[in-house]
Amino acid sequence: MRDSRLAKLRARMQERKLDALLVTSIPNIFYLTGFTGSAAAALVTFDNVFVLVDPRYTVQATAECAGCHVVEYANKSATVALAEQVGELDIATAGYEADDLTVSAFRRLRAGIPKRVSLRATRNLIEELRRVKDADEIQLIRKACAIADKAFEDVIGQISVGMREKEIALLVDSTLRRVGADKEAFETIAASGPNSACPHASPT
Repeated sequence: MRDSRLAKLRARMQERKLDALLVTSIPNIFYLTGFTGSAAAALVTFDNVFVLVDPRYTVQATAECAGCHVVEYANKSATVALAEQVGELDIATAGYEADDLTVSAFRRLRAGIPKRVSLRATRNLIEELRRVKDADEIQLIRKACAIADKAFEDVIGQISVGMREKEIALLVDSTLRRVGADKEAFETIAASGPNSACPHASPT
């Protein structure tokens, strides 16, 4: 699955004459490598995928990112570590995720990367691939829908008059986990009465 994603990404990189792509968006890193941690950077070339993590995530990345080179960095930012990794490779043009990097992060990146390397802004290079779901993703979506349906049926049967919204939200969360969910997509919203007019109500 990841191999086909990388193949499609590399084809797009070739079209744009990029030797490498610097990936800083955590959802995009997960999509390409399977890494589920909350802090990392990745460097995709035509030969390798480097996943850069701090010591908290080395063991996890090694287990999750099969086929990738896991690089541990310490006492520096992911951006600086990424720049150093680029400097070790024979790269002339590298793309970066323009909509993910802050100005300060880009400046650190530019300062750390050798001047021989040209940086080129990219937008939606990976996101456009993510829009088309593969068979595994479709199966996972169907599974998630079935879990949500089962949880809803179970919760409806347990709600009673007088329950607080917070109690219902907690019931939803625990039921989702019990029937197979890993976690909630966002904080559960349970709203009743006048509060139900607020799409993003906070349970009381």
